Amino acid sequence: MDHNAKWVIAKEALGLYPKRRITRRIKPRIKKLKAELKEINAQQKRIRDRKREVKKKFEQIEAKHDRLKKEAKLIKQQTADTQLRLNLLFKILKARQDGDFATDTDLTQSLRELILKQKQQTHMCTD
Repeated sequence: MDHNAKWVIAKEALGLYPKRRITRRIKPRIKKLKAELKEINAQQKRIRDRKREVKKKFEQIEAKHDRLKKEAKLIKQQTADTQLRLNLLFKILKARQDGDFATDTDLTQSLRELILKQKQQTHMCTD
């Protein structure tokens, strides 16, 4: 509020100005302030809406990140499991080439147990 408007209000309070004169001076200012307030409210609403959109998008990105992280962990585990099976297979082949059938039998049993264990883990992860 500018200095003149304060002065006018003070004089009106003391009864020095008629009320009509004050109303003529203040009405346009009140109208302008109401318009400014309406614009501020509209801006705040746009800001809240945009904030909601950004939050929703962030949550979607976060969910996708978590899903990709789980998939990467699963792929890593599957790669390690495959590597273990391949190592056992190569050892079995080597034992068969060398004619070491006792080692072949032990390694084959280990491979069966490993495959069974990995299948059980896979079923537990997917449930």
